[in-house]
Amino acid sequence: MPSRAVHRPGAQAIVLSIIMMSGALADPPLTFGPAGSVEGGVKVFYDQVQPDGSLRGGSRLVRGESLGRWVGLVPISDVTMVLEPQGVGANGDNRFDLVFVGDGYRGPPPPTIANTTAVPPDENLPPTATDFQNYERHVGGALYRLFDIEPFRRYRPVFRSFRVDVRSNESGVSNDPVEGVMRDTAMDMRFWCDGVERLLCVNTIAAQQYADQAPFLDLIVAVANSTKYGGSGYLGQNVLTISGGSSTAYHVTAHEIGHVLGILADEYAVDELFEWPGGEPSDPNLSTFEAPDMVALNGKWAAWIGNDLPGFDGPIWTYEGGGFYQGGVFRPSPNSAMRTIGRPFNVVALERLVVGIYTRVDPIDSVSPASAVATPNTVFSVEPIPVVGAPLTVQWFLNGMPLSVPVENVFDLSTITLPPGIHQVSARVTDPTTFVRSQALREQWLTQTRNWIVEVPAAGAAGASLTDAAAALRQWGESGAGLEGDVNRDGRVDLRDLLRALGARE
Repeated sequence: MPSRAVHRPGAQAIVLSIIMMSGALADPPLTFGPAGSVEGGVKVFYDQVQPDGSLRGGSRLVRGESLGRWVGLVPISDVTMVLEPQGVGANGDNRFDLVFVGDGYRGPPPPTIANTTAVPPDENLPPTATDFQNYERHVGGALYRLFDIEPFRRYRPVFRSFRVDVRSNESGVSNDPVEGVMRDTAMDMRFWCDGVERLLCVNTIAAQQYADQAPFLDLIVAVANSTKYGGSGYLGQNVLTISGGSSTAYHVTAHEIGHVLGILADEYAVDELFEWPGGEPSDPNLSTFEAPDMVALNGKWAAWIGNDLPGFDGPIWTYEGGGFYQGGVFRPSPNSAMRTIGRPFNVVALERLVVGIYTRVDPIDSVSPASAVATPNTVFSVEPIPVVGAPLTVQWFLNGMPLSVPVENVFDLSTITLPPGIHQVSARVTDPTTFVRSQALREQWLTQTRNWIVEVPAAGAAGASLTDAAAALRQWGESGAGLEGDVNRDGRVDLRDLLRALGARE
């Protein structure tokens, strides 16, 4: 199983990351000065909504403190679980954790009950509602509607979210409603970032410092106390920004998650850019190949060509225009969420978002026994992550041969008589979702296998020791003197030691 993304990146690692919005990588490279300051700049892409809901945008080189600055020791903030996960792994780290941090919310937070459920915004809050009452509704509303959208609806049980109640000295954010209005807030959120009205920036290092107060962290959503449309997505930093009071907040959240989680490019064009200037783009939802060539060469979305899954933007083909350019580059569908606000994702984006979720979450929540060595009378069990709709499947194997079992996630080895020797029991868990067609992606990210070693001693055999076997597995590949797993005392822990520990002849 490939390694998953590391949870909770450190603040210094945040600075040493790529910043991205709308699917384009930072350029030129960053250099770093004292105390984590950023010299030079990076290209940050932005978009804004047109009257018909379509998106337009471009890019700017953002420099210095616009990217983030150290703010010293941040005050301790209240943290509330807003969306509870489900399943046996709910209390562990095998969950996708969204952490909301608010900026421009002034005053003490209201009393709140931990472990609440996300609810839609209350449109009838009185005009005298406090900033933090509005913040609570801004977060709840964004979450409530986000999980009406696939693939977030299917994987809602493995999402968990925390709201960090960050106090600011002033209410609102800078350059709102007009450029030049400055406000003293905890994370320096502002419109007109680098001269672009709808580019809503945040001090990403401060956002990370506040978000670190949550017990788990995968993705930070910085919420501005504003009703003005705006947003951004920072890929390497796992940060996105939204305007909490905007009616499009949850659409923006979905669009920016598309950038950050799915590594998706924008699928719209702008008036100033005509012919695509380079070769095949790295973005999974852009290509220079038209449909016949893509199929012939088994290109990026060849498996989806012609698909028109109900509820998603389609049919899938190659439509000219995307990545800000009008010609020479193609997108998968006519008008998806990466092109127009409020639209569904296309299935090409859907597949990449599912993979993005599985870079943070393993298909298996728990197994029994926990040890990799078991006895012949063991009852094995495996618990996949919970999802909405078709559950994950479990297939059992004995010495590489598939088994049929009465209960899918349980295998009682005592029901089988095994000959003396070493045997292997395996459980393979796979997500069968139709949102993924690439078998390579399914095997790499949506499949996980757990193996156990079972040794059946011959009649009268002596010397088998599960303690020694466990030590050999724990120290596998190590060398040196005094290793308890080095059963044959040749200075290295390897297969010979495991066999000796299990009483087998070498």
